[in-house]
Amino acid sequence: MKKHTARASMAVIFLLQVAFLGAIVMEKTNLPVVLSMLAFIGVSIVIAWRNITRHTHDHLWQDIWLVGYVAFGAVLTYWLSTITGTVIAVGVVGVAASFLPSLIKKAWVRSAPSAIYCGAFVGMTSPAVLPGYTFILLAGAAAGLLLVASKNIFNGYGGKLGTIAFGGVFLVVLLIEWLWH
Repeated sequence: MKKHTARASMAVIFLLQVAFLGAIVMEKTNLPVVLSMLAFIGVSIVIAWRNITRHTHDHLWQDIWLVGYVAFGAVLTYWLSTITGTVIAVGVVGVAASFLPSLIKKAWVRSAPSAIYCGAFVGMTSPAVLPGYTFILLAGAAAGLLLVASKNIFNGYGGKLGTIAFGGVFLVVLLIEWLWH
């Protein structure tokens, strides 16, 4: 079951990356370069996935905390961006989250910085895409679930948290479109 979950999460991340890059293709006119990059990234993901060691430990409470951290980071960044602007809000939330394990010496705080930073990426969402805190909270929770599903893959690879944040927002936008149309 865990092996299938890891493969399914890998497939979801791959599809999200393709959707993200597909959106770039729709905006840019230099199609051969973008398609070459898509092919390179796709092959790199498959090679990395085949060579990564997978851990299959169960940590239910840690997983619940992770989802909560991501949702918290998303809502906090979204709120702070209304005061300071998006880039400063993400910077402040990311830096503040990095100090949490030093300030609170509990085991359940160790994974907070990366999860809150992932949520900060979700909180960067424009109000034109997700208007309101409810949708940001849902997108943060969706990104948190994706983070939990992919916690044993792509560790140490750049872009994982941003891709997961994009996936959470993308899934909530799809859900909204499906419910209202």
